[in-house]
Amino acid sequence: MSNLLSETRCVCAKSIIFFVAALFVACGGANLDPPGRAQASNTQVPVERDKEDSLANRLSALYDAKNCRGFFDTFPSSFSEFERLYGFNDATSESPLYSKYERHVQYFLSCPDISIRERLEKAIGVGVGGKWDADATAKIQEASYELIKENPAESEEILDRLPETQASSFWFFVLDGPHPQDNATLEKVNVLVNALGKESKQSQLLTVQHQELLRNARSH
Repeated sequence: MSNLLSETRCVCAKSIIFFVAALFVACGGANLDPPGRAQASNTQVPVERDKEDSLANRLSALYDAKNCRGFFDTFPSSFSEFERLYGFNDATSESPLYSKYERHVQYFLSCPDISIRERLEKAIGVGVGGKWDADATAKIQEASYELIKENPAESEEILDRLPETQASSFWFFVLDGPHPQDNATLEKVNVLVNALGKESKQSQLLTVQHQELLRNARSH
């Protein structure tokens, strides 16, 4: 009988030890990140940077090969993407294609086999949500203005299809600058209004945006 009790106690003790060990392992494991989580967090920014560098390399190669269709299709379609590729700021320094913005924007404007409508749609897409800055941004802003001025009917048709907030945002970008009250900007407003028609919806939207820019300038 005494041997039976001893064996029973031994089995119980081993069970308790096994249970405690298993609980310790489980609790310790719960504090560990799933495999790859920390790595994914640390590599998120480099992955984005690699993506931009890859896109920049592709645009450069297409430009050098004078592959107009490939270059145009790869060219940015939004202001944020344009800024990441061609912009410059004190925090991030030069973007991958900053040194090439003049050649690339000019090629975007003039490469053959691209219809006016395609060019306008992409230029307007870049302008929506944009704001003026020097260098590359000023270059695409001026390019957009020239496209609208030379093709007012097609421009109006495209802009009329957009929500008013987006069309207004585009006009804000086209007219934005350090001196919205200077003669060059006033001339730009007059040219656009005359080209689009004084009573047109787009003329009214751009006039409102210019007034907003003037109010902002006076408040500073």
